[in-house]
Amino acid sequence: MAESCDKAFGRYLRTLRERRRLTLDDVNSLSHTFPDRISKGYLSRCENGHQKPAFSKVIALSRIYEVPADVLVERMELDLELDRVGGPDTEGLSHSELIDAGRNALDEGQAWQGYAYLRDAAVLAPTAPIRAGFRDAFEQIAVSQQNVGTAARALGRHRFALYEFLYSESTGALGPVFHALVLERLACCYRFLKDLATAEEHANRAVEEAESCDAGAYLGSIYTTRARVALAQSDVQLAITFYQKAYGAHRSLGHEIDCARALNNLAQCYFEQKRYGAARKSAEASLSLTTARPKSRIRALSLILLGELSEMRRQSSVAENHWKAASAIAKELNDKELRFRAEFARYKRAVQSEEHAIARAIRRRLIKLASWIPKELDELQEFRSFPSETSHR
Repeated sequence: MAESCDKAFGRYLRTLRERRRLTLDDVNSLSHTFPDRISKGYLSRCENGHQKPAFSKVIALSRIYEVPADVLVERMELDLELDRVGGPDTEGLSHSELIDAGRNALDEGQAWQGYAYLRDAAVLAPTAPIRAGFRDAFEQIAVSQQNVGTAARALGRHRFALYEFLYSESTGALGPVFHALVLERLACCYRFLKDLATAEEHANRAVEEAESCDAGAYLGSIYTTRARVALAQSDVQLAITFYQKAYGAHRSLGHEIDCARALNNLAQCYFEQKRYGAARKSAEASLSLTTARPKSRIRALSLILLGELSEMRRQSSVAENHWKAASAIAKELNDKELRFRAEFARYKRAVQSEEHAIARAIRRRLIKLASWIPKELDELQEFRSFPSETSHR
């Protein structure tokens, strides 16, 4: 199995201490200014996974290591949840094998498996043979930490991801390709955290650097992020331009699942422009490309949009079937954010149709899911302000 929460979080605490070049004795001395001192033995046991750190001590460590407390909280949440859902068996796999498995899992929409593989790969990065594509051990370590942030972002933990991306960039170890990629990752986090000016700055720099170096494998993703920033700024036409560029970049490499993602993104833009025929055509093309991957995240996203388009045509039973299928995929992937989006679409339809019993049942599921959903998610904010089923009686 993947490393336990206690061991993985302990390793991360050690990583943070080593980044600050502090010894156990240094931490003990620095903790004297806090009400709850941290002894050398206590911290050693935590770092080795033999003891769970108390919350008060986690707060003290966040101050000592100069890490925002919510970063440590999000990292602990990820490790605790991975323990609960159960991760893949990572024991005995090499750094390179873990990287490949993690990236494949993320491509398939299996974010928890991706997190487990990439988290455990980062532990091996300093001592593993230099993987092809890396200039040296320093770049391998920085990119491995960047990979953990990428998986965390896929699971909605954007503050932890942002911190890891900023650290990766600050090392100065990244070559042009990986530097363009970390700029794109930073833009993603800033966009989600509603800092659109900073997101645009990073996305533009990412595009410029990627186009000036050999970043072909990542160019489609970088164009996609620039499009998403444009969409967040309500510039739908610019978003369409970059999504079309992303589709072209992915198509030139033969990446079907990425082509499906680009088509779904275009469909969302056409929907925003009220070009419903174009939206349906793009969403159906995206769905077709995922036939060989029936449990992929992008398939579920396409189904959610097709459900909305069917509901607009008053084809409620078709819409419900699309949303149920999307929710089933999300449940299989243990993707709470995706499931929330699918179930919220069902909830709105049930409330508006005055199907009170169904609406109440879905609402209970949404409330359970909400604790895991990032507060910035538009659907979560809409759910909290959406009239309940009782107000329609």
